[in-house]
Formats: sequence, structure tokens, C-alpha cells
Amino acid sequence: QRLLVERADKTAAAALAVLVRKGKTPQSRLHAIYTLDGLGSLEPASIEHALADPHYAVRMHALRLAENRLDGTPGLLEKIIKMVDDSDPSVRLQLAYTLGQSKDRRAVDALASLAMRRGNERWMQAAVVSSSVDSADRLLGEILEKGADSPGGPALLHPLASTVGARHTDAQIGRLVATVAAAKGAAAKGAAAKNKDAGPLQVACLKGLIEGLKRGKPKMLKSSAGQQALGRLLENRSAELQELSLSVAGLVKLNQSKGMKKALAAAGKTALDEKRPVPQRVAAIRLLKSAPADELLATVEELLDARQPLEVQLAAVGTISSADNPQVTSILLANWQAYTPKMQDAVLDAIFSRQNRLAGLLDAVKTGTVLPSGLDAPRRLQLRENPDAKIRDRAKSLLSSQTSDKRLAEVLTRYRAALTGPCDAKRGKLVYDDQCAKCHKLKGEGFEVGPDLSAVNNRADETLVSDILDPNSQITTGYRNYTVITEDGRIFTGVLSAETATSITLRKEEGVEEVILRKDIDEMAASPLSMMPEELEKEVSPQNVADLVAFLRETLGPLPPPAVVLFEDDPELVKLLASGGGTVRLDSVDPCSGKASLVVTPLQRFNLRIPGWEYRIAENPEPGQFRYMRFAWKSRGGQGVMIELAADGNWPPAEKALRRYYSGNNSTGWQAVEVSPNAPEQWVVVTRDLWKDFGSFTLTGIAPTAMGGAALFDRIELLRSLDETEAGK
Repeated sequence: QRLLVERADKTAAAALAVLVRKGKTPQSRLHAIYTLDGLGSLEPASIEHALADPHYAVRMHALRLAENRLDGTPGLLEKIIKMVDDSDPSVRLQLAYTLGQSKDRRAVDALASLAMRRGNERWMQAAVVSSSVDSADRLLGEILEKGADSPGGPALLHPLASTVGARHTDAQIGRLVATVAAAKGAAAKGAAAKNKDAGPLQVACLKGLIEGLKRGKPKMLKSSAGQQALGRLLENRSAELQELSLSVAGLVKLNQSKGMKKALAAAGKTALDEKRPVPQRVAAIRLLKSAPADELLATVEELLDARQPLEVQLAAVGTISSADNPQVTSILLANWQAYTPKMQDAVLDAIFSRQNRLAGLLDAVKTGTVLPSGLDAPRRLQLRENPDAKIRDRAKSLLSSQTSDKRLAEVLTRYRAALTGPCDAKRGKLVYDDQCAKCHKLKGEGFEVGPDLSAVNNRADETLVSDILDPNSQITTGYRNYTVITEDGRIFTGVLSAETATSITLRKEEGVEEVILRKDIDEMAASPLSMMPEELEKEVSPQNVADLVAFLRETLGPLPPPAVVLFEDDPELVKLLASGGGTVRLDSVDPCSGKASLVVTPLQRFNLRIPGWEYRIAENPEPGQFRYMRFAWKSRGGQGVMIELAADGNWPPAEKALRRYYSGNNSTGWQAVEVSPNAPEQWVVVTRDLWKDFGSFTLTGIAPTAMGGAALFDRIELLRSLDETEAGK
């Protein structure tokens, strides 16, 4: 083959054409057709014959060779279009890529048919999206009209709409918005024939469009059809569609349109109207994401008040979180001490959602507005491991776990030393009954004023001593002490045990509770101090504490292993990652940890079920269960990196940001949780709360993924907890 091509010996063309048709092995037929291509003598007839070859590999390569001949050879395109029902998935996948090389409308129709029939096959969605850059709006319209109830069609709406938005082409955006606005009637032929509502499909399209529009520089939408369609969407009765339509209007610079001004004015009025039902107010608050910054910030400040229903406060946090304004952090933290645990958690989520808000949070830590103990271990670790050196260094200084109290440091050293001596669990039970039972539960007995002690079985004995003698250093989320002053001057203190839209409940020692109406609250503030007594060493001796720890350990069982390492220099994992289109190998050059890292080339290597991997992810891990994942990654000249996790032998659906993390440019077409917008050029250690991000599941497999270039991974491990001893490693 090489000699024939190098000599440009076209006299062999006739014989090679015969070999394409009559070769006895697929290898001979495949070599023949590529040799003809190399000689410049490949005729459409030979390609058409190869397209019908009995072997899938010959058909697949024939599709590749046909790509630059499609629009100039109508008969060839006609034959290729009929291959949407090919029996082999590899051929169908290649067909999706090949159809993208034609500008013929029939190719778009065939691609739509393939998407609707086979869109749920692995890799098919990515292939369809990559082949529809110039025709994404038309393909989306075909799916809405004909395939809304097909197996693979609906999942493609989001990425196709995102493709349209990212191109910022006025005509395409206008056609897409018009198609979405008309989808209710059109979709009655498909999914909506059952429920007469295309709302979920419209939502998927608008979410994808918004995602795409956020990439690149926004442009004003000039399409009159698109503007009119957007106006109709703004008048939709669905609050979610209204919210998304307002976001689109803002991104295409139609902020000053009459429809948008009218919608925002009505939303602002409803949001502040305390006589309106809470669900209506919440829906109105969400619409304000597209309001001008000064109007949005002023409204949210009024809503972040302890007297407002919790749902209203949470909605206000969610809305202001979307604003790209430097005042957001200061507004969110202004009432920090008055926030309930749910509100504090929501505020921190909003602050940690943008890198440029973290400096303001550290400012608040420095001034004492936010105490280090108010940040849970994953957030403290996120600050310490931040890619921004300034944030990282400030966090290490401000969040240091070392106590500056010399007296307390001496006490901790003395009491921890007692752990090495003989301990008596029976005497420890007496200490527990005297000092702990009135505020804590253990194995279902006691009072739940403080945390249930059944959850401390994963904390080291030395850490338990610190918890007992230095309770203010780390107050468990949900158990901070609050002081409430009512308008008639009464003062209440206790742990916030419950809250509703109209009231809060404070719990004191022995479970005594007080219910306070929100409308009666004058002031409310969280205490920086734990309800546990300070200087407890005056009440209990080192031996008492050692005995207490022995009792807890006897009751709860031995300390379980804190972590399990999934990868560290292990060549066995390389062998087990046996599937995928890329390659995988160990690389001893510049590992982050140990002797070697895992190098993956695009797109990924994977295994759904790795032997021995049955790791349960849970909120409160029992022995053998875990909650957090830590790993190191970097990109070697690529666009991004990704890790995908399998649960019970299944990959997450492409259209959901579930069990996938990425940094850089996500070019896979699969939804994922963003760790950083930039591909890591140097080693970056990432620690994630799997349960918080994805809920409970059983981890059975993994797919390290490279986008646009090689990706490196090192020391992948699961952790039970992230207390200070682990976070400081």
C-alpha cells in the first residue's frame, strides 16, 4: 500500500476497485479503499459499495472517506442518509460525525432522525452537537416538532441551544427563540400530546441558550421575530419560563424593552408585598435576577431580614447570588450574626460560587464578623487550597487551627496526655451522665440540644478532647447559640431547633423549647460562643476526660479508617481502565504525590465496575462509608480536565450536572460541576463534598477525562471527614 501511494501508480486503480468489492477479508477491502484515496483515484461507486460492506469497520471508514465528497455527489449523500438504521453503534456514531460535513438540508433531517432514535447511546449526543454547529437551531426545531417524546431527543435540547447561544449569530438566536415560543403548539404532535404542555422542553432550551450566551461578548438581538417571541415568553404564566426569559432578554441587551420593564416592576412590587402568599413572593424574587443592579440590591437588602419568611430570605440570597456586582458580598454578610443556620449556609454557598467574593469573606473573618468556626471544614479547606495565592495565604493565616490562648494550649496538652494511661469506661459513663446527657443524645437517649454524639465515632480521641475543652473552636453547623430580643423587650436564648415561614424555635437545656413569632422579633443574633461551658477543666480532671473518651469509644466502636486511596502509583488501575477512546499510562515525570501520576489522552478511559469498588457515599458515614473525595489534577497543553464517577454500574445522564467535576473548557457536551473556569496548568489539589454535591450513592467506577490535550491525575482518595486534623495535612 505504501509503495503504491508513494509511486502514485494509478495503473493499479482498476484492480484496487475490484478488491474493494470482492476482497475476501475486511482488512484487504479496507486497505484497498484507502489506497485508492491515497492515489486520488477513489470513485463514488467504490465508496457506495464500501458503505454496504458486511463488516462494520469498512462501513465506518467509508463514511470518513465520503465526508469531503458529500455536497458534490448527491447519490452518495442519499445512500449515507439511509444508514441511520445501521446495525452497528460504531457506524451510527461515525454517521453522526459525517453528516455534519454536509450543508444539505437532508443531512440535517438525517442527523435529527439519528439524534431522536439513538441520542441515548454513549457518545452520540457529543457527536450530534459537534456536527450541528451551523444548524443547531434547525436541528432543535426538528426535535421539538417531531421527537419530543423520543428516547434521545429531549436530552439534546440543552446542548443544542447552548451551541446557538455561544455563536452569538442574530438570525440563529432569533429562530431559536421563535421556535421555543411556539413549542407548545408544535410539540402537541409529540410529548405534549399527552399533557398539552411543552414547558419542560422550553425550559431546557432556554437554560441552554442562557449558558451559551454567557460565553463571549453579548450582542443586542436585532431579529424582530426573536424580539416578538421573547415578548410572548415574558407573558407566559409559568414563573420559571418568565425567569429564564428575563435572563435571556438581559443577555441579548433588551433590558429597556417595554415587556421587560413591565415584568420587573411587577416582580419588585410583589416581592416586597408581605400580604402576598410566600410562593408568589418567591417566584417574583427569582424574576429580579435580570433587574438593574441598583434596584436589585436595594430590594434584596429589605428582604434579608430575620422577620421575613425563611423561603423569602433564601430566594433573595439566590437572586443576588447571580449578580455580578462588587457589593454582593458586603450585602450578604451585613446581617450575618442574625442569620439562622440555613441562611448562613445559603449565604456561604453564594459567596463561594464566585472567586471574586472570597476576599470580602476573608475581610469579614479578619474583622470578626464571621468567625472561623462559622465555616465548615470543606469551606475552610477550599480557602486554604484556593488557586489564588493571595486568597490561599490569607486563609492559612486567618483560619489557623492553632490556638493563641497559651493557657488553653497547656490544658489541651495535659488532658491529651491522659489518654495514654489506663482508662475506665464505667467511670466515663458517670462523667457522661453528669456533664453531657442534659444536652446531648447518645444511642437515642438524652436531650438533643447539642449534636447527637453518635456522629462523633469518626473523630480521633485527641480531637474529642479538643471538642470538650475548646468548644468554641468549631461549633457544629446547626447548633450555634442564638439570642432573640422581642419587640416587647423579652430575651430568649438557645439553639435554633426549627424555623418556619412565620416562627422560630429555640431549644435550651433538657429539651425545653420556646416558639417566637417572626413578626415579634426586634433583634436576633448568633453567639460566637458554644452553649457548652468554657473552662470545663475546672469541673473535670484529665482522668475524667480520658474515661469519658473511653466510654464513648466503647459505646460507638473503634475509630474507623479515615480514608481509602483509590489511586496512588498503582499500575493495576491502568489495566482496569480498559474502555474509552483515549489512552492511559503511568508517568513518573513530575508526579504530585508518590512516584507516578495517571496520564489520560482525549477523551477518556473508564471502567463502570472496578473490582472491590462498592464505596457508599453518605451524609454521616458509618464504618466503611465516606463523604468526601480528594484528588490532584492538571492539564498538559489541553483545554480542560474532568472526572466522571459511576454509581451502581451506571454513568450519570449527559444532561445533568451529576457525578462529574471539571476545570477549564468543558467540550464534552456533558453537564458537570465546575471546579474552576481555567484548566489547571500546574498541579491543583481538589477536595469535594460528594454527598453535598450529588447526594448518597455507591461509587463503583471512574472515568478520568482529558479535553483538548493530555490530563494528569494523582492520589485519588475518599475521606470520611474533614476535621481540622485532616484539613491541616
